[in-house]
Amino acid sequence: MFKNKIIRVLISGFGAAGATFLLQVVISHHLTISDFGKYAASNSMLSIIGPLAGMGASGLFLRKACVNPSQVNSLASLASLSLLITTSLAIALSTIVFVNSDIGVLVAICFATYYVPQTVQYISVAYAQFEEEFNSVSILQSLLPMVRLIVVAASTVIMAINLTNLALALCLSHLCAFILLAGAHKRSKPKYLLNFSVKFKELVQYLRESVNYSFNGTLNIAQIQISTVFSIYLFGSTASAVYSAANTILAACYILPNTIFGTYFLPKYHKLTPSHSSYMIPIRHAIASFAGGLLVALGLFVSADLIIGSIYPKDFGAATVILRTLACSLPFRFFSTALGAAILSEQSIGKKLMASVGSILFQAAFVYCFRSYGISAIACSYIFSELLVAGLYYTIYTNHFRSLKITVAE
Repeated sequence: MFKNKIIRVLISGFGAAGATFLLQVVISHHLTISDFGKYAASNSMLSIIGPLAGMGASGLFLRKACVNPSQVNSLASLASLSLLITTSLAIALSTIVFVNSDIGVLVAICFATYYVPQTVQYISVAYAQFEEEFNSVSILQSLLPMVRLIVVAASTVIMAINLTNLALALCLSHLCAFILLAGAHKRSKPKYLLNFSVKFKELVQYLRESVNYSFNGTLNIAQIQISTVFSIYLFGSTASAVYSAANTILAACYILPNTIFGTYFLPKYHKLTPSHSSYMIPIRHAIASFAGGLLVALGLFVSADLIIGSIYPKDFGAATVILRTLACSLPFRFFSTALGAAILSEQSIGKKLMASVGSILFQAAFVYCFRSYGISAIACSYIFSELLVAGLYYTIYTNHFRSLKITVAE
């Protein structure tokens, strides 16, 4: 039973990551390298702001529902209302950010529509995780990236792709994905009943509590994507395109630990009791994950030339060196993903956020000091920041578990 569930989750995770990766490849072959750099930077900003659209509402819902299953109705109503408010704010914020760049108002608005289907995905996946309905998780996680890929790929056949036409195609894909996600969630027959006549105080309190979960998602993505943003501002859109090509392949490797620990084991970690045997479960998972990261890094390092040369146009050849450098970070990322899921609780999330902020500040300081080395400095900063996060997460986890045992003993 365990193997069947985790295999289904992995298949969906790889399907979603594969679709996202293929979308990047398709776009790279139809845009100029400069326009692709602008798209990559914009996409990174969308990813960073994305969790703010969810405002942690779905993460908080999953945590509270696992701890108090009897409150699922009121929690689902609060989460849904919170998502409506925060998604509207995220669309406005991202549009303002993009308009102030040189991509244009129409392109900015089209890109920002990404948050509409993503919001439905957030709450739908969280509820499916709570129910441990991993068939539904598989479908819901894959729909948005698959629809984006299909619509954009079809658009390349119908019309010439420039930045504006790409934005219009993505806007259409977001509308289609929203309809499909809403329909899929309804067909799963959720057992909760939404009641939007909630007290204003309760809604404000829920939003306040969800802030940490929101920043957790934003900072996790920022650790990965902020490098692409650095590259366009420091070295131009062509450098951003090259870095993004390597970073996209690296991010595709994260789907394995993210799916296993962030999707499958997360609700189980929420239910752990404070005992030595429970303490060792995430530690063993983290060690095994580190070993898996070493194997993936070795494979990526050896095959970097083949991967970049086979997938991207020849203008992206410089991405090979960046990919080999970034591959060295994978063991630390795999390790921290397991422990990061285990410390996603009200007691530890503040410290987890501080660790992520420290990682981003470290990257920024490193890049500033070594910017004369070009985008290689950005890649190196990422390796050291991942090592820093792995060490901090381990410290936070061990201290958190000791405090839990002391509380229970008292």
